[in-house]
Amino acid sequence: MIATPYHLMPTTATVIVPSESISSLGERTLTYGAGVSVLCRIQDDSSSDAREWLRTTGRELSTGFFAPVTTSGASVSLPVNTKVTANGVTYKVVGAGRNPAGSGAMTVVTLEALT
Repeated sequence: MIATPYHLMPTTATVIVPSESISSLGERTLTYGAGVSVLCRIQDDSSSDAREWLRTTGRELSTGFFAPVTTSGASVSLPVNTKVTANGVTYKVVGAGRNPAGSGAMTVVTLEALT
């Protein structure tokens, strides 16, 4: 297993994974509880990519690189709709997490800026 490059993850983010409930009518409701701290690096899209996405979708996207464990050592998952707050910006995970090269050293997700 490749060691997690913590020196390349200078930011501590608050990660809040939602729990989902489904009503008797089939309506989905996401509930957000307490967050955990995870080391990460959030990289904004290049300016040309950002302009294209904003023009096409109206969304501002970034890529997030996250350590596989919280700062206290518990494993962390980043499913779709997880909220991430880092550097005063709140994001939502909009794509399934990827494990580059199957290394287990980090999880890479696509983030949409909410604030």
